[in-house]
Amino acid sequence: MKKIPVALLVVAVVSSFCFVKLPQAGAEESKIFTGKVENVTPLLGKPPTWTYNKIVVKDDKGTEETFFVRKATVITDATGKEISGSGVIRDKKVEVKYSIITNGSSITNGKNGADSIKYLD
Repeated sequence: MKKIPVALLVVAVVSSFCFVKLPQAGAEESKIFTGKVENVTPLLGKPPTWTYNKIVVKDDKGTEETFFVRKATVITDATGKEISGSGVIRDKKVEVKYSIITNGSSITNGKNGADSIKYLD
């Protein structure tokens, strides 16, 4: 009779490990890049993302980074208020929070995907 509660306890402990979220190998943390928007190129994608923009941002040191602005990208003004639409304005200083795209198309996989863009001026 004592074996049943012990067996249930063992099953409960072992099954709890099934719900523990382990870190994924190679998972990327978001990074931040600050600079001026040098170029905005509208691109046409496939469903469900449809259209998106490719932007080039140049920092004060002259380093350029390219980012894909997707439907899920959050764009805010300098006060933090969300701006509707996906338009990115050229020659504006921005802070881009980004990560590497892993679930996109063959064109965007492995590239920088903008998670959020905040205008600084």
